[in-house]
Amino acid sequence: MIDLEKYIRSHRSELDDIEDLNIDEMWGDFNEQNRPKSKRKYGFYLAAAIGIILIGVVSVLSQRPVLNQDEIIHEKLTQADPRLAEEQMGLVKMISDQGALIGQMGIEEAAFPELFQELKVLDSLQLEAMSDLENYQDRKNLWKTLLRNYKSKARVLELMIYEFDKKENELNYESSKQI
Repeated sequence: MIDLEKYIRSHRSELDDIEDLNIDEMWGDFNEQNRPKSKRKYGFYLAAAIGIILIGVVSVLSQRPVLNQDEIIHEKLTQADPRLAEEQMGLVKMISDQGALIGQMGIEEAAFPELFQELKVLDSLQLEAMSDLENYQDRKNLWKTLLRNYKSKARVLELMIYEFDKKENELNYESSKQI
């Protein structure tokens, strides 16, 4: 502290002199240092941030499983009555297995148009029942109706397989008779 005081006293005459200030030069330097940043840099960062957010949203939404109608019914049934939910899952598995078997056997709609039409009617009834679910007072009864719908669907598929096997057996019998 003492050195600073000595320095100030010894150079007092130099410190008292007023410097000439060039105001234009001073403001020019100030303007150059405080010039607004170009908006392009911020625009790039903004676009990059929006892109990252969009990628994040898409990835989150794509990871969320999309439930089909049977899964939605199962979810709601599990909340209402777990026993009925188990029965529904068994029927869904049976229907799925029968549908796969029909695909493997090569059964086409032209072979059994009335049975395929019956399946379409059952599907439309199921959709209608699901849309009425929120407004229906006696939901337990509606759930049982949906289960009967699944059973009917399984019976139609079983009948289709049976009729196809019967036709195949008749064709095989006829061809073996000719030999």
